[in-house]
Amino acid sequence: MEKNKEELAALEALDNGKSFSDALNIDISLAISHIRYFAGWADKFHGGTVYNVPGHLCYTREEPVGVVAGIYAWNFPVVLMVWKLGPILATGCTTVLKPAE
Repeated sequence: MEKNKEELAALEALDNGKSFSDALNIDISLAISHIRYFAGWADKFHGGTVYNVPGHLCYTREEPVGVVAGIYAWNFPVVLMVWKLGPILATGCTTVLKPAE
């Protein structure tokens, strides 16, 4: 994404009607930041028990849970897609994404 950020910004501007500078400096830069953030979580899922609420147990799993469906809106399509795609891929799941019309 970082290597082709100008091309992605041009496509985002054409698709969404934003200016190229807004697409580059806001949408694409936020998307890159979010992908980097979620990539950092990929090695943090160990499986185990988390004691976060007294009297309750939270069990985590090491394996993907399956296919995740994601629907995102028209106003920030790249950023909203990355918000869904980042954690999905970091946890090893597959996805079906449905963009706005």
